[in-house]
Amino acid sequence: MPTDDQADDDLRAVAASFHAMAQNVPGALFRYVLRPDGTDAVEYMSPACIDLWEVDAAAIERDASVLWQMVDPDDRPAMYASVQRSAE
Repeated sequence: MPTDDQADDDLRAVAASFHAMAQNVPGALFRYVLRPDGTDAVEYMSPACIDLWEVDAAAIERDASVLWQMVDPDDRPAMYASVQRSAE
């Protein structure tokens, strides 16, 4: 059975591999989180997002509303509903 230290090392290795892959994937690779209280966050955004939206990944990670502001206001209710269904 692996030790906690080995499990931590394995997790770090997987994370490093993921980040290396994300650096080379065209488009955006991200982790979006919708919390039970209704707040949301982008916990990770790949750097290539700048090619799609001309917004730095760090800005999106600091404030997920940056992405929502790019959605046409008429389309936001359907997008919010879709995200809610996905979260459920």
